[in-house]
Formats: sequence, C-alpha cells, structure tokens
Amino acid sequence: ARLYSRLEKKFREIDLLYDFEQMLNSVQELPKMLGRLLVHTLDHLEARWVLGYVPHEGKYFFFATDRQHRIYFESAASVSLGWMNFVQQPT
Repeated sequence: ARLYSRLEKKFREIDLLYDFEQMLNSVQELPKMLGRLLVHTLDHLEARWVLGYVPHEGKYFFFATDRQHRIYFESAASVSLGWMNFVQQPT
C-alpha cells in the first residue's frame, strides 16, 4: 500500500512538471504564467497558500495564490531582515 501511494505521488509530480513545461512553452505573459504555476503547485501540495519570491536587480517580487486561486503580485525596493532570514533558512 505504501509503495502504491509513493508511486502515485511520483506520477502526480511528473504530471505537474509536464504541465509546467507546457505552460512555459505556451504562455507569453510572465504574471499570467507565474499565476498558473502557483495555482498548480497549490493544488498539487493541497496547501492553503503558495508564495514565490524573486530578487531581481535590487527589487523583490512576490507572487502568491490562495485556496480560491486569487493571485497576488507585489514588488518592493527592500524587505525586512526577518524576511531575508526566512528565505535563507525556511522553517
């Protein structure tokens, strides 16, 4: 039973990666693509929230989705030390 469960999980992960590949090849708008990636990740993990964080050229970009598949985008010129510690050493 455990082996079957582990195989089923691996197949779902492979399907998720395939979906990501298809999105990367078909979606031209970055915010739309990131939103879809987050929603698929949220559904796969059966999570309440999924958050993405990208530092780029002195700015910080945050992407998130919730169970209702609402997409959130924010950018900031700086972030708190607590946030940086969390990103480097998540708990």
